[in-house]
Amino acid sequence: MNRPNKIYLLAAVFFIVAPLSVSGTASDGIKYARLAITAAMIGMGLFVYRADPLNSTTKTFTFFVVLFTAGALWSDSIFYALFNKSMFLMSALAGVYMVYTTKSEEELTSGIKLLALTGTIAGFLLFATYLQNPDSGTAGDRLAVGGMNANTIGAAAGPMFIFSFFLGLWRPEFKLRVVCFSSALLLAIVILGTGSRGATLMAIVGTLIATKPFLQKRASTVLLAIALPIGMLQIYAVATGTSVASKIPGLERIVSGGNKENTRAGMWNFALKKFNKSPIIGIGWLSWGKKSSANCHNAYLQILVEVGILGAAVFLASTVQLILRLSSVKYTLRESSHPELLALPLGLLASLAVHGMIEASFLFGTTALPLLLGFSIALIDRLPSLLATSSATIPISRTTPAIPRLDIRPRRRHPDSRGHE
Repeated sequence: MNRPNKIYLLAAVFFIVAPLSVSGTASDGIKYARLAITAAMIGMGLFVYRADPLNSTTKTFTFFVVLFTAGALWSDSIFYALFNKSMFLMSALAGVYMVYTTKSEEELTSGIKLLALTGTIAGFLLFATYLQNPDSGTAGDRLAVGGMNANTIGAAAGPMFIFSFFLGLWRPEFKLRVVCFSSALLLAIVILGTGSRGATLMAIVGTLIATKPFLQKRASTVLLAIALPIGMLQIYAVATGTSVASKIPGLERIVSGGNKENTRAGMWNFALKKFNKSPIIGIGWLSWGKKSSANCHNAYLQILVEVGILGAAVFLASTVQLILRLSSVKYTLRESSHPELLALPLGLLASLAVHGMIEASFLFGTTALPLLLGFSIALIDRLPSLLATSSATIPISRTTPAIPRLDIRPRRRHPDSRGHE
């Protein structure tokens, strides 16, 4: 199997560096490293791996990304706005070039394995850090390790959970399945520990859509993968005489519904007042003190406020074009080698869509979500050509018996003793 190109390796590093860069204890070096990684991914995509030309749906998405970034030019603080918005631009484009530098299905599979393994390592390190000192690893009743808040951890763990669960069902290797499902269990505990309902919804919706092709073919495997961790937690609770919720910080917050008060309503009202000032092209950049980005906790409202009706129309056009492209891709992939691969970017996009209703994280380059947004849209757009390339090259098995060579030349008749033929 082909190794993934180095852009996937940089993406794996970015998945770990991005959430660390927004922690309260993050150094300037980590923040600069976050920018350097995405810049390196784009540069390698253009000049080293010679990315293939973008398809039309990806071009429309890229146009929206550029327009959203260009909003900084008519904001109140152009310098800080450009700095913050350019992180979104670079992250989204890095995700696009991950796909357009991939040359075959085998290379894509290797890249997915690498990203799933990254989730395993990140989940293990996070969990181990928490177990060393549980008291310092929580903020209130929610998981908060290494200076990262609960929402940041949840938004990072959600997509990694989807990668791990999908790969565990998709690939037939037993050892790989054990690793993937173990990773999914660990990441599920992390997500529940954050107490983030957005991250929990993100993981559930994304996983359901990503695993839909396997629900009928491998229903027993899916049920076992879900029932086993739940059963283990229940056995642990009975053995220790405590409830599971008391052992996982944040779980009780999710189960009970947490704070019933709508704490986002104030931010939404603030954002709508800003929108009324410039409804056509938006205010350019929503910020706190004109130095740092303000999250209005709804990605779609964030787009409307920052780039107005014009930007929202481009985003809507990009969405409609993606839906139309999706229908043609489904039809094209019916006879391909692995049509179920389409479920992965669909699951990732669905998770980002529902998460965007309560967070605007996929519009901020400080997280890995913009990279996944670009990766998912580009993969849906390019998947038919990747699978066609793989199916066009049919390997010949070494165990196939050789076809005997037939001698069709006319046989020469030997003369008899009398000289006659």
